[in-house]
Amino acid sequence: MIWDGGGDGVNWSDADNWDGNIAPADGDVIVIDGDVGVDSVVHLDTNFTLTYGSITINSGDELVIDPTYELILSNSGGTGITNSGTISNSGTITVVNSGIATIGITNSGTISNSGELSVENTGEISTGIVNEGTLTNFDTLTVANSEISNYAILNIGTITNENSGTLSVENSSLSSTGILNEGTITNFGTITVLNSNGALGFNSVGSEGINNHGTITNSGELSVENTGEGSTGITNSGTLTNSGTITVVNSDFSNVGILNIGTITNENSGTLSVENSGPFTIGIGNAGTLTNSGTITVLNSSDALGASSIGITNIGTITNSGTLTVSNSSDNALGIRNHDIGTITNSGTITVSNSDFNSLGITNIGTLANSGDITVSNSGVSSFGIFNIGTITNSGTITVSNSGSNSRGILNDGTLANSGDITVSNSGVSSFGVFNSSNGSMNIMGGGAYNNNLGSATTNEGTINIYFGGTYNNNEGSTTTNLGNIFRCSGGVFNNFGTFNGNPLSELPCVIINEVELNPPGNDNISDDGVMEQVELYNPSSEPVDVSGWTVSSTHGTEHETIVMPSDTIIPVGGFLLVGLDSQWLDNDDETVILKNTLDVQVNSVGSFATPPLDEENDSRSWQLCVDGSYAWLFRESTLGQANDCLSEPPPAQLDVTPSDQDFGSAQINTDGDSHQFTVTNTGQTTSGTISLANGGTNPGDYLLQLGDTCTGATLASGLTCNFTLMFHPLGVGSRPATVTASEASGSSDSANLTGEGTEVPPTPAQLDVTPSDQDFGSAQINTDGDSHQFTVTNTGQSTSPAIAVSLGGSDPGDFSVTNDNCSSQTLAVGASCTFDVTFTPTATGPRSATVTASATGVGSASASLAGNGTAPPTSPADALRVLIIKAEGMGIDANMLNQAPGLLEDDKPNNDASVCGKLGAFINHVEVQAGKKLTHQETEELIVDAQEIEDTLGC
Repeated sequence: MIWDGGGDGVNWSDADNWDGNIAPADGDVIVIDGDVGVDSVVHLDTNFTLTYGSITINSGDELVIDPTYELILSNSGGTGITNSGTISNSGTITVVNSGIATIGITNSGTISNSGELSVENTGEISTGIVNEGTLTNFDTLTVANSEISNYAILNIGTITNENSGTLSVENSSLSSTGILNEGTITNFGTITVLNSNGALGFNSVGSEGINNHGTITNSGELSVENTGEGSTGITNSGTLTNSGTITVVNSDFSNVGILNIGTITNENSGTLSVENSGPFTIGIGNAGTLTNSGTITVLNSSDALGASSIGITNIGTITNSGTLTVSNSSDNALGIRNHDIGTITNSGTITVSNSDFNSLGITNIGTLANSGDITVSNSGVSSFGIFNIGTITNSGTITVSNSGSNSRGILNDGTLANSGDITVSNSGVSSFGVFNSSNGSMNIMGGGAYNNNLGSATTNEGTINIYFGGTYNNNEGSTTTNLGNIFRCSGGVFNNFGTFNGNPLSELPCVIINEVELNPPGNDNISDDGVMEQVELYNPSSEPVDVSGWTVSSTHGTEHETIVMPSDTIIPVGGFLLVGLDSQWLDNDDETVILKNTLDVQVNSVGSFATPPLDEENDSRSWQLCVDGSYAWLFRESTLGQANDCLSEPPPAQLDVTPSDQDFGSAQINTDGDSHQFTVTNTGQTTSGTISLANGGTNPGDYLLQLGDTCTGATLASGLTCNFTLMFHPLGVGSRPATVTASEASGSSDSANLTGEGTEVPPTPAQLDVTPSDQDFGSAQINTDGDSHQFTVTNTGQSTSPAIAVSLGGSDPGDFSVTNDNCSSQTLAVGASCTFDVTFTPTATGPRSATVTASATGVGSASASLAGNGTAPPTSPADALRVLIIKAEGMGIDANMLNQAPGLLEDDKPNNDASVCGKLGAFINHVEVQAGKKLTHQETEELIVDAQEIEDTLGC
């Protein structure tokens, strides 16, 4: 069944719009436009159900489902709706897939839904919607899977769920996927995916809520719930960016909330929460990159015995500058597990709480670097706050509190380097604050402090090093038991206000890494040229230190090097030692330097120098340690071999705008031209004041600030950036130079030069207009002149027209003639007009139509529609009576009363006309009696009208 638009060209229900002039019926294979080649807009103006069959909308064509109308399609094989054109739905579309390997809707064109659109998969291996084009939802879109291995939505195009849109997907079958995305999904509204119990008691085992290989951007609400075993809420191997709310709930066995092997970014305004209420579940499994500057919350709350849930497990990279909270209220739960190849970097807040039996707050086998706040609280029996067999570097605050019996605050079997604050408090029976195993190394660096608080017990079987400026506080009511070695460097502090047992403290030769020059002046790419990347060692103790055989190692440079100190290398009291190579053994912005003694014990380590400002210039600036009590690393002019300068003020904020020169090309005056983005960077070492943007120069009003400005009103920490975009909108012609300046409250500013060319708006060509555009000429007898009407042609453009030609076309051009033509062969100046007349001379009876067109080469044309009615020459009353008699008898009506009437009229005797009038009156009465009997109402009216016209002619 193919649409040909032969009827009204608009409505589905008009049978003449379809080939064969038959409206679509159940079972038809329906094609809108087919091979006709004419773009059509088809309105579904009736409710239509297709229990079998299909619908295809071709490219360039559109199916519109108007409000209140419903399209229902049951698909037992193949594809229900195939769209490569446009579907605009303001009503209801329902598609049910009941066959194996069926597809509800395949879209390679455009679907816009402002009504209700639902697809249900009840057949195996089926797909609800396959989208290769553009799908935009403004209202309600629902897809349900109730059989094995189904996809609700497969997207390799673009899906946009607008603010008012609700997109719902439900999996109630085995191994189904709610949304498989290989394209782009943008959500401003609400997306809900449910992996649930099936109608026959089967769980949605092994189902996935969302599997993303493409790009998902969420600024609305996105929720996934798993109530079936072994299900995954979100699997991401693409890019997922959230500035809205994402919620994942696991309520059955062995579920995973979010599995990430791609990139997830949770922005400042973003909230991401995962709840595990089933046993053996994982909230977030990360093998990719997870960046959080907003809020992430993971809750393990199963009440099953031996639940063994994990909040976050990481073998990738997690960077947190926001708030990350993990709560364990199930036994054997693990808050955060960071594997040996995993990296967690925290400059925000991480909070882990254990409130049930045998739980672990944080297990670290990899690398955990903290410059923010980490808080772990144990209120469950036999729980651990932090279990470390990897490397923990702390320059922020770590707080562990035990209120459950037989708990451990920190169990360290790896390396713990602290230049911040670590505090452990125990109020539970038989609990330990810190247990540092025989393999463990705990370093309290300059500026760092470890607080063993009331009720807390710290046991050391390994090594604790208290370096220059580090502090160990064994506070009142606490106990430290030293079964290994606690080394204290001169300048390190051990405050004992509680109980100390075991081996006494040992003095540690105190040498610290004091300055690092990662990128010196000159070319450090060339060996043997004397340009040295160097590390400065400093002896702050009261005795000389022999560092013979000690090593200094790099970890990230182009050439990972270990430098061994030669024999008889002694650093005097207050002295310095420079260690370096003329190669790139130190990375400019991601380096960790390690100092070890002859026992291979790590004496000091610093790094990673990845926080802006970065040492990216070949200049004399270096990273320097302040030993004045702050123990901060500052980026200053090099003081290698001398005391570091920590007293002078650091370089102030300095704004840098890039690009510094931007050409916007050309644009017509008062129209929008190109847009370009600019980046503002604080290259100084202090946080900037509030930033403002201002245009200046010759033409400041030609460059317009666009939405998305992250600079105005912001402050920038050292090394951070913001962005803004300008659009060229010239107000005049010619060169339009200007400047844009970014300024901050403390006085720093920088500008970029802006250039663009304003061009004249080219004059529009001549444009012809014919008035009136429609003219009715009334009626005229055939082959006689009827009415004439004048038409005016006006040049509404901005250029003189070429010579004009006036012509007739359309259905009946021979029924009209052009007269008094003052336009043909004439040119028209801007705004000028000319006239011509058209006369109606019909050649046949009935409606007659045509068009009259004024055209000019290269300009185009303008037309007016012409209409008139051709009438036959008048007939005599006698002939009209004879026609009436024949018509009446043809309809089965006795017209004997009129048989003599024509002869009476032709006899032309007195009173004959009056006699005929009487006969006509009798005939009319006779016809009225037969109405609804022998005659239809239409036939009755037709005979009466003909008789009355003869009466009017006779003057009856």
